[in-house]
Amino acid sequence: SRGLGDVYKRQLQEKLSAVEIARTKCAAGKTLQEWTQLKTQTDARTAALNQLLQQLAKKAEKSRQIDNKKELLGKLQADWTVAKERYETQVKLTDSLADTVEALEQTAAMRSLVERLSDERAKLVDGSPCPLCGAVHHPYAESRPSILSDDSQKLDRTKKDWKDAQKSVTVFAKELAKLDGSIKAEQQALEELKKVFLQELQAIESLAGQWSVSVTTPADIRAAYEETREKAGALTEKIKKLASLDDERNNLISSLDLAKAQFETQSQAVKTCEAKRTQAQATLQSAQNENIQAATQLLAAQGGLARVCAGLIK
Repeated sequence: SRGLGDVYKRQLQEKLSAVEIARTKCAAGKTLQEWTQLKTQTDARTAALNQLLQQLAKKAEKSRQIDNKKELLGKLQADWTVAKERYETQVKLTDSLADTVEALEQTAAMRSLVERLSDERAKLVDGSPCPLCGAVHHPYAESRPSILSDDSQKLDRTKKDWKDAQKSVTVFAKELAKLDGSIKAEQQALEELKKVFLQELQAIESLAGQWSVSVTTPADIRAAYEETREKAGALTEKIKKLASLDDERNNLISSLDLAKAQFETQSQAVKTCEAKRTQAQATLQSAQNENIQAATQLLAAQGGLARVCAGLIK
């Protein structure tokens, strides 16, 4: 039993030594607390790089929105230029039609006057003064004046065209005003986007400076993030392994202490048994000595008795 106990203790000690060697190799000169602290720092850097990636994504999105807004503004301004030219052309057309209407109205008034004086024109005699203007030559006295041959409906058509042109000017002016309002709104939205973009840029620079990260491209930051995340995963596994080795070592130490205690108890029991056996042997020896002494005394008594009997016989 004692030999088996020694073998068991030796096995436990060998296992404990192997665990200690494995733990020393895994710890690489650091304590579990130091590895845990390094893991915490790595996790914080991983989170910062992830946040930086998100900020870069927001910045890229704002940049895309700014480009889209600039493109939209360019289209609106081009539309505004076309609308303004159309409006100005229509205004010029309207003004021209207004002048034409005015001229036609004057012509119509003159034609009306000529028509009213047709009877007086028939009375004119070449060489005699005209009662209206005093002229002595009357080229239209015998022929019909060309003004009476003009299209009398042209004034109505021109007035209609003028009114239509005025309506178009109103429509074009509204379109131009609408485009102008849209451009101002988009310009304001663009300025707001630029402000947010600047804020994103400042946040990126601040975060990068805080963690000493060189902001190059999102791909580089993504690579750094993946590398740091893998490092954090490796640290997690190392900490788990160290904790497992610590648990195994503690269990082996407990088992070894228990085996030693059991061995000590068994040794004490053996010593007690040895003592009791020694005591029993001593008692047995004493009893044997007493038996020998009693037998000697008995023999002596028998001898004395034999002598007495011999003397009586004689």
